[in-house]
Amino acid sequence: IKLIAPSHGLIWSKEPGKIVEYYLDLAKGAFKEHKATIIYGSMYGNVEEAVNRVIEVLRTKKFNVKVYRFTDKEEASLSEILSDTIDSEIIVIGGATYEVGVFPKIQYIAEILKHKISMEKKVLIVSSYGWGGIAGRRLSKILAEGGFKIVEVIEFKGKPKSQDLERIENTLN
Repeated sequence: IKLIAPSHGLIWSKEPGKIVEYYLDLAKGAFKEHKATIIYGSMYGNVEEAVNRVIEVLRTKKFNVKVYRFTDKEEASLSEILSDTIDSEIIVIGGATYEVGVFPKIQYIAEILKHKISMEKKVLIVSSYGWGGIAGRRLSKILAEGGFKIVEVIEFKGKPKSQDLERIENTLN
C-alpha cells in the first residue's frame, strides 16, 4: 500500500502501514496503555461519590483515567467518549435509577456504546436508587447485548455506604 485516501479525513502517503496497524489494533480492541473510561450521570451527587472512589482506585493502579460527566453543570462529548472507550481496558458506567428506568443521558450513552463499540470489554456498573434498584440491571442488559463483559453491578440506596465503596475497591483489585 502506497497511499490511503479515504472519502473523508487525512490522506496517508507517508508510511501508510502505520495507519493500517492502528486500525487493526482498534478492530482487535487492543490497548497500548492502562486506560479506563468512566462515564456517569449524577443528579444528587451519590453516583459521583462512588465514581470518585473508582477514579481513586484506578489511579493508584496507574491507569490513565478519562472521565465523562453528565450533571446539571456538564455534558460530555459523545465523540470523545467513543474515541476513549475503543481502546480502554475497562469502562465504568455510573447511572442512577430515574423514574423506573435509567437516568436518560446514561441510557442513551449505553445504547450508543452497544451499537458503536460492540466488543468484549470489561464494564463495571455503579448505580444508586431511591425506591428500587433498576438502572444497574437495565444498563447491564443493554451492554451485555453489545458483547460487553459485565464485571460487577454495584447498586446502593441513596449515598454509597462504606461497604459499597469497599466493594468497588475489591472489584477493581
